[in-house]
Amino acid sequence: MRCNLRSFFSSFFFSFIFIGFLADAKIIQSAGRKRYVTYRQFSGENICWALAAKSVLYNTRNKKISVCEIVSKTKKLNNCCSVQQNVTDHCNKGDYIENALAQFGVKTIRQAVNFKQVYSDLQNNKVVAMVTDMSNSTFGSRQGHVAIIHYANLHSDGSYTFYVADSANEYYSFDTDDLRLRKNGKYEYLSREISFDWEYIVRIF
Repeated sequence: MRCNLRSFFSSFFFSFIFIGFLADAKIIQSAGRKRYVTYRQFSGENICWALAAKSVLYNTRNKKISVCEIVSKTKKLNNCCSVQQNVTDHCNKGDYIENALAQFGVKTIRQAVNFKQVYSDLQNNKVVAMVTDMSNSTFGSRQGHVAIIHYANLHSDGSYTFYVADSANEYYSFDTDDLRLRKNGKYEYLSREISFDWEYIVRIF
């Protein structure tokens, strides 16, 4: 997985930040909690999987592990940490959150997108990774991305608002009513700023 963090952060912010205010349906229940997010901007553009893994390890296992350490252990590479604890250029490589978490004994299951399953896991004090493919996006090239869903609202019409942690202590929300189910089972989001396919979820145990 390759992920352009800077482009995704800016587009994701402008696309989703107001969606939570647009839902007409009444909130009848909430699940999960807005946890402390351990992300910060890094020089690497391909390490969203490691940033997401760091957040999971911190919030669900109470492990404080640096991003460059996660990259080094997952990719089996040395000298991944710069003086500023950034990921060095030769370690700036794509991968999957499942591979990263496995290095630290965390079990994961990859599944098709299922809103009820995501909500159920949040109710059980878990977090869920959402993996997207932005090959049809305004970026003009294939860009995979992974972010962590920590919190959700259930509305009276059966729709959900999911809150995604994607940068330093900031949450972005989107409503499932704004997603379109495609024939391949993936969900598509379209706006003037960004478009992507929500490919699958990674459940974390």
